[in-house]
Amino acid sequence: MSARRAILAAILAALITTACATGDAYPDGLSCGRRSPALLMTQAIPTSDAVPCLDDLPDGFTQSDATIRAGHVSVTLLSDRHGTAATLIFEDACRSGADAVTLREGGCVSWDFAADIDDQVRQELEALVLWTTRAEIQADVRAGFIEDAEL
Repeated sequence: MSARRAILAAILAALITTACATGDAYPDGLSCGRRSPALLMTQAIPTSDAVPCLDDLPDGFTQSDATIRAGHVSVTLLSDRHGTAATLIFEDACRSGADAVTLREGGCVSWDFAADIDDQVRQELEALVLWTTRAEIQADVRAGFIEDAEL
């Protein structure tokens, strides 16, 4: 391993360890295509074969900061009509009492919806969850290291 790759690997390991330990927030939420939150989510929920992301929110909706820590990932969706509309929670096991649940091998997405969110909006939000597999994340990280090494 070259010195440059060793340094990059050490920095990445430090970032992952720090973020998982402290529950850092990510300002762009769980947007699809963002390498950093996806990689950290694989560390936070190591049993899952894939991690969720959200993209193309309905008009009037935005993601707040995503919180990622060992065993738990969450992001709150805000609405210009409802305020806090819903919270998506990703953990290794499904929680009891959640409004909606999507089980994935080794992981579970559950939703807590605001009381004034109607069924149509709930279904739209649930349908927004996309999954990125560990293999896709690993390939993305490798491609990033190769691009960085070529600089």
